[in-house]
Amino acid sequence: MKKVFFVLVMVTTFVSAQSVDLSNMLNHEYAFAEKAAHAATREAFLAFIADDGIIFRPHPVNGKEFLGKTKPNNGWLIWYPERAGISASGDIGYTTGPASFRKAKGDSADIWFGNFCTVWRKQKDNTWKFLIDFGISNEKPSFKIAPLKYELSENATAITVTELGEKSKIRLLEDEFNRTKNNLRMERYFSGSRFLVEGSAPIDGEINIAKFLIKKVNGSLNYNMIDGGISSANDFAYAYGTIKYSDLLTNTNCENYYLRVWQKQKDDWKITIEVWNEKPKD
Repeated sequence: MKKVFFVLVMVTTFVSAQSVDLSNMLNHEYAFAEKAAHAATREAFLAFIADDGIIFRPHPVNGKEFLGKTKPNNGWLIWYPERAGISASGDIGYTTGPASFRKAKGDSADIWFGNFCTVWRKQKDNTWKFLIDFGISNEKPSFKIAPLKYELSENATAITVTELGEKSKIRLLEDEFNRTKNNLRMERYFSGSRFLVEGSAPIDGEINIAKFLIKKVNGSLNYNMIDGGISSANDFAYAYGTIKYSDLLTNTNCENYYLRVWQKQKDDWKITIEVWNEKPKD
């Protein structure tokens, strides 16, 4: 692998202190990618996915059960985190960044490009496993985004693992968002929000997200949450499900899968990252 030079970038977490847990979560993300580089990608996923972790193949499935029935191949999935965030309770967080694929470990040319979003959960032994992994395909990027590096403060300490919050709270948040009119939904996005849509480069900031949705969506958006979770601090949540809408560009009715990550800013829920990818027709 080529050596990568790291730079410090903003971490999208709204807790005040730098956290050992955030550093450990990122270390697990890098270890996950490193295992894929030296072993089969399948083995890397099996090593880092939670027992109830979800992947999309192409529908959401239990990752361990699905991958346990598949055979490894020579393909090499390459990725690294560009952004990350974590709850104040240090029990759940997310990573996102670019990805590419090569047919075999010895190949030097990427044949696929995309972006991913992964939600992580700290385990009782202080390791991290991912709860859900979802992403998109996009054209080859015109420039390389720097990987995320996170430096710990001298007084940083890990937080004891606790049970996650009640799922009913994220369902209430998602239901409220679904009932909100399209123009008012934009208040949930902010300058640090990211929108990943199949076939498009990452869309950053509420202004660009609004422009995209105005061009893309005719009428209302109808979300249907499948599952999700919320931190014990009730400041970080994620949900995934389906979304139906009418596409202005193609004049067709569409149904996508979505993954949405929420974080609180001063007691106000904001969408940190949202991912849309097509739901295949059965």
